[in-house]
Amino acid sequence: EGVFTMQPLYRYFVGIYHGLFGQSAFVQRMADVVCIFGGAILIARLVVRFRLSCLIAFIASLAYLMANLIGTFRYRIGEGLVENHAMIFMLLAAWYLNRSREGGGYYRIILATLCGILGYWMRQDHLGAIAGLAFLALDPVEVLTKGWGGYWERFKLHWRRIVLYWGGGILSVLLISYRNWFLGGGFFPASVQHPRS
Repeated sequence: EGVFTMQPLYRYFVGIYHGLFGQSAFVQRMADVVCIFGGAILIARLVVRFRLSCLIAFIASLAYLMANLIGTFRYRIGEGLVENHAMIFMLLAAWYLNRSREGGGYYRIILATLCGILGYWMRQDHLGAIAGLAFLALDPVEVLTKGWGGYWERFKLHWRRIVLYWGGGILSVLLISYRNWFLGGGFFPASVQHPRS
């Protein structure tokens, strides 16, 4: 189809899975499982990085696993839905943004930007959450927290990180719009005339 209507990037992942492992859905199902358990591990690591207790990290990752593996959601694993792949990329973006506070150049911001772009291309309605992850780079390190006023001080220190991350997000929206214009004739991120929209 000319214009992306639902899952922009996932169809290419499925093509890679089928190209490498044959025309079986087994790899898709296993990729979903790996994304779910990888997401639980990243959630636990993020909670520990926020200096909360290991018990809270265990409860947070267990809650994520329970949401995915208990109830009717477990029947959706491996059905070609993109939630698990999109979530792992969002969590990776959050991980790299949080790690960017430690310094060491902009490579972590670039990795976070790439993961955020892949997360957006997996699931376009996650754009707001992916953009909001940028504030994880403002965690207080060099500046003492002074309530809401401390955020302005942190923004003055780290504005380049946020501009780079949000610039990559804006570029990703423009790239999907360009792709849709090139193949389908309309310069917009997703078709709103599609019945599913």
